[in-house]
Amino acid sequence: MRISLNWLGTFLDIDKSKASFIADALTNRGIEVEAIEFQSKGLEKVVVGKIITKDKHPNADKLSVLSVDVGKETLQIVCGASNMKSGDKVAVSLVGAELPNGLVIKKTKIRNVESSGMCCSMSELGLSKEASGIIILPENAKVGTHAAEVLSLDDVFITVATPPNRGDVLGYIGIAREVASILEQKINYSVTNVKSTAKGAGGLEVEIKDDHCYRYIGRLIKGVKIKPSPDWMIRRLEAAGLRSINNIVDITNYVMLETGHPLHAFDLRQISGAKIIVRHAKDNEKIKLLDETEKKLRTSDMMITDPKKVLAIAGVMGGIESGISDDTTDIIIECACFDPSSIRLTSKFHNILTDSSYRFERGVDIDFMGQVMEKTTALYKELADPKEIYEPVDVITRKRSERVVELTAKAATDFIGVNITDLEIEKLLTPIGFHVSKTGSTLKITVPSFRNDVTMKADIYEEIARLNGYDKIPAELPAVVISAEFSDGTNDERLKNNIRNILKGFGYLETITYSFVPDNYHTLLGYSDDDVIKLKNPITETMKIMRTSLVTSMLESVKYNFNHRNMDLRFFEIGKTYLSRKNSGHIPSPTETIANEQEYICGICTGNVINAADWTRGTKPENCNFYTVKGEVATLLAGLRIPSFDFVDINPGKAKYLHPGASCAVKCCGKECGYIGKVHPDLAHKFDLGGSDLYIFELAFDHLKLVANAGLSGKELPKFPLIRRDLSFMVPIEVRDDKIRSNIKKAGAQSLKNYGVFDLYNGKGIPEGQKSMAYYFVFGSDERTLSDSEVDNSMLKIIDGLKKEFLINIRT
Repeated sequence: MRISLNWLGTFLDIDKSKASFIADALTNRGIEVEAIEFQSKGLEKVVVGKIITKDKHPNADKLSVLSVDVGKETLQIVCGASNMKSGDKVAVSLVGAELPNGLVIKKTKIRNVESSGMCCSMSELGLSKEASGIIILPENAKVGTHAAEVLSLDDVFITVATPPNRGDVLGYIGIAREVASILEQKINYSVTNVKSTAKGAGGLEVEIKDDHCYRYIGRLIKGVKIKPSPDWMIRRLEAAGLRSINNIVDITNYVMLETGHPLHAFDLRQISGAKIIVRHAKDNEKIKLLDETEKKLRTSDMMITDPKKVLAIAGVMGGIESGISDDTTDIIIECACFDPSSIRLTSKFHNILTDSSYRFERGVDIDFMGQVMEKTTALYKELADPKEIYEPVDVITRKRSERVVELTAKAATDFIGVNITDLEIEKLLTPIGFHVSKTGSTLKITVPSFRNDVTMKADIYEEIARLNGYDKIPAELPAVVISAEFSDGTNDERLKNNIRNILKGFGYLETITYSFVPDNYHTLLGYSDDDVIKLKNPITETMKIMRTSLVTSMLESVKYNFNHRNMDLRFFEIGKTYLSRKNSGHIPSPTETIANEQEYICGICTGNVINAADWTRGTKPENCNFYTVKGEVATLLAGLRIPSFDFVDINPGKAKYLHPGASCAVKCCGKECGYIGKVHPDLAHKFDLGGSDLYIFELAFDHLKLVANAGLSGKELPKFPLIRRDLSFMVPIEVRDDKIRSNIKKAGAQSLKNYGVFDLYNGKGIPEGQKSMAYYFVFGSDERTLSDSEVDNSMLKIIDGLKKEFLINIRT
């Protein structure tokens, strides 16, 4: 909310030079100030001048040479405008001025005539985009004074970020209440009841059929004149970022800004029988709103209607049919109080956020509504020349119950951590509207009607702390009990920390993302609508369902970094996924969740794997590929002491988000627990990542924790040396590593401890349809040193088995 100190100064004695002090004090009280703007910035050297003489320029027909009195001296100024004459008061930029449009005024010569300053137009002072001539100031403007004061450009604006629970500071009165407490002043604000000029309500009726409407005041005013609002009102509306429309609409906006309470004006001609009905919407009922959008309504939406049609979505936006038009003469003013949660749900569902809904969502002061209506009526009487003002119709369905909180100064001291007395509590709370009385050692604090957020002792303690100053609360380290026993968390946490350490060792960074995703993400991964859990009240349009996989979260993180030119990435996340129980046929009991929650580890790699300066790999950067990620996953599983794991073909129909030619499934102890592979180009394209190679892995943590450390056992270090042999051979390109490994295992080579592929090549020198693969074999015995002949015999068994099944060609 943007606050004008000139407007605020109508309620308080404000020294605008203390704007920074006020801003700091508000921030310290929990009302954060985001910006301070000085309207006169750039106008410090713009003064009131009086034209003494006006002569024709000797060398230009369209220029004039002016002699201008600016108070301390008389300046010669060359001017191209023609709308001024001798004796006029004008705004003069002195030499050295830097105007809001960036123009710097210098002493110069124009067509050989010296000019020391400039007579300003509206555009040059930043007041409009175009100007037909220079500004002519009022005759009573004092020569030499700052033009900003004469033009009412001396305001200071403070932009505040109001807390979500503080609906009371969404109007000038609420901000004034806080500032008055800071400056130790009282608010100068009173409302005089407007006498009705006609008897009764003029036939106006109000009926409330929806229990989410707590109070509704309507008032009929006839014979109003539609015309532009006065300049002072337009300036105040524009300062708040609102556009002036006409006096009738502007008054409702003006009172909303001043009091924090939204209002609405209806054209009486469009309301059947002059009757207002507040009710639920009907099935498939529609309304065309003031912004010309049409909305299909839900039965839970609260509506303002007449006996025949819908007039407005209550508390959100009015309908276009009943809005104020240029020929409106009779109006009905609405001042209402609605249930905040009802307005919030409707606003979110229809994706409509207005100044009105924003305030109703945070709660308005139901007891102040009568004064709001009187203030509005007074402005209509002053600015719209009404012929008849009728008595208001006031319908109340729920009265506010008085809130009294009892506490002691000792309890407040213990809670806040700062010594506070009864008298200090009273001095802090009374200026902002609380009433404090004392019985014995107990303080009875009556909460004002505008503070909907204060309901219990903790709220009062918070008020005392913020008013007294958060900076006065001493900083202390929390007390920690140290014992001889040490625990690094549960087994699950220890395992997760182990996973984190291993992946961070590879250069991965951990991410934490939202569990809510857009409602089409599950279809990208092959899930149906029945698989997902949809949120009834999503925070935003991009958070409509619970995620079914961490894959899309990883892709979102990559996309965000690509947009910021970070191209070499390694991310991982340990998080939960959520699937609905609908497809399982299981009906959850009242104590069960409707979701099947599973925890996964997901990582993604793209771009260069190592830094070009990494001396262990040389100076040539390497791109991430399938084998990079596969090797890292293998190292991860080995680091978790999983006794056996393998990489196998993916079953048809599974992991469709992976490229079928560069992916595999991961088995741990015989059970499938995840996938590795290149992200399918179609999916990458849908995230605008189509030109990049992305490699991803996703492992089920719930399965890993069952088999982790199962292979943990102690054994002696080898007493006898190990022997390594390497074998390079050509094989048909379709033969996969897992088939070769299986064949090596079947060969039953004696004393074979370990084996695996360490090179793959299918470039120059390799026949078409073939690839070169190189494997290492490690042999050893726990009892003696193996001879070369024993290792040679084992290698012959392996080679014979490979030749028979795959027709390999040994490379030398």
